[in-house]
Amino acid sequence: MANFIKSPTANLDFAVDWSDWLADGETIANSTWSSPDGLVIETTSYSNTQAVVWVSDGVANNVYRMINVITTSNTPARTDQRTVTIKVQER
Repeated sequence: MANFIKSPTANLDFAVDWSDWLADGETIANSTWSSPDGLVIETTSYSNTQAVVWVSDGVANNVYRMINVITTSNTPARTDQRTVTIKVQER
């Protein structure tokens, strides 16, 4: 689980690196993110090995857990998820 800190007014990117989990030659074919109320997902993207989410808002002193789910290029495709924890605090 990755842990990050952001201020309530920041719009920041957070990433999950899947390269250690992916098999040789396997890549990310799809990536989705879910966020609890309070955080706003501005945009998402992914590369062959990394999933990225841009997040804004949040209430100071709250901790949020976002979930990244990927599907791989293998046939049949593999699916897994990782949790990212974001603590919002004044900086």
